[in-house]
Amino acid sequence: MLNPKEFEKRVADARKAGRRSEIVNGDGLYLNVTATGAATWRYRYRVNGRREKITIGPLAEIGLAEARKRKMIIAGQAALASHAESIPSPAQRREKDKQTERVAKLAGTIGELGTKYLAHLRARGRKANSVDWHINAYIIPELGSTKTPELTQAQIKRLCDKIKAKAPASARSVLGTIKQMMKFAKSEELIDVNPAADMNPISLAPKLSRERSLSSDELRAFLVGCDNSGMRHPCLCCAEIDLAHALPKKRDRQGTMDGSRPRRRHVGNPRRAHKEREGPHDSSAPSGNSHPEHDQAGSR
Repeated sequence: MLNPKEFEKRVADARKAGRRSEIVNGDGLYLNVTATGAATWRYRYRVNGRREKITIGPLAEIGLAEARKRKMIIAGQAALASHAESIPSPAQRREKDKQTERVAKLAGTIGELGTKYLAHLRARGRKANSVDWHINAYIIPELGSTKTPELTQAQIKRLCDKIKAKAPASARSVLGTIKQMMKFAKSEELIDVNPAADMNPISLAPKLSRERSLSSDELRAFLVGCDNSGMRHPCLCCAEIDLAHALPKKRDRQGTMDGSRPRRRHVGNPRRAHKEREGPHDSSAPSGNSHPEHDQAGSR
């Protein structure tokens, strides 16, 4: 253990160094000094072989003697948790206290409403992963402490504009989540009017139009031109088949799209299609698979 004078000297040297360091005081107690000079007491211990770490407090409020006293109290709690599984460890107890404080702080706020809304969705069998992300990543950090009845349309628009600067699609989705969440609050009689009811996600962040694609008539004219020029390719055949399925009424059942007699096509075998385009097969020429004996027997 360090005596008070030696401890003060170590702290002064650590702050002058301008980098993160730890001043160990023994039995798991140490002072964490950041590069900016902020100093915080922390304590490392074990519970059933599991390592845990807990923050005691800042050096500005807790001196060396007080930090040692608090360390002894935490060590006793850790010893009890090691002998009984039902007793929470000091870190678990601290986390539970923080959760209780957080719930009390958000009582009647947008943060509490978001938690209730997520529980409502999951009780109906919905996963609500995207809604969970919108609430915890965007809504609660900005509006979590706002009282639910005091939420205004201007606050919602300010949040969506902030999101729109980086992700317009996310701004539209977050606004949709807020509208549904406030609709749920109205059904639970937590508010009288939904402030987001009249807000339009599209007007908030308009969708960008895509490049113009060919219309059905333009695509049909393109395929007809390919037919007339003798330009054949499996991809073009597939496109014509897709158009035929999409527009069955405009296709002539007895011919191609220009009314001419359809030709047999082999979309999956371009070589066979190429042979057909060379001309009709000469039936008088012997084929590679024909047998003279069979031909004579057939003529008899």
